[in-house]
Amino acid sequence: MPKIGVGDLDIAQRARRWAVGLLMLGIGVAIGYALPQSTASPRTAVGTVMSVTKPAVGTAAQIAFKPKGATSIVHYTLESPTPWQQQADGTWHPTGQPPCLVPGSTTPTPVTLGVVTVSSVGPTPGGSDVVWVECYG
Repeated sequence: MPKIGVGDLDIAQRARRWAVGLLMLGIGVAIGYALPQSTASPRTAVGTVMSVTKPAVGTAAQIAFKPKGATSIVHYTLESPTPWQQQADGTWHPTGQPPCLVPGSTTPTPVTLGVVTVSSVGPTPGGSDVVWVECYG
């Protein structure tokens, strides 16, 4: 039986450490790739809000929105709070009711909306949600 010298043992230990390290790195990459990843980039929608529903307690308001140049009306959900801005380069308000979206109003109002399309997951419904409002067209 051949004798293993000190140098051979040291090389075997180093090789084993490298192999374990590479295995752990591979497992980490596989787990990172398998985990769900998502990003939300709102699209800008310029147009006119035609009406805003009065939400019931604990529910979100619905807005009827006519995109600029379109003939049909799109319905969006407006959660509370939704950040809003009164004028270009003005202060962003993280809470409160946007003055251009008065619940119960049917007065056409020019606005710019940030809209995110949400995919449904399990029983949770998907759809388009407004994530910010600019009260100027």
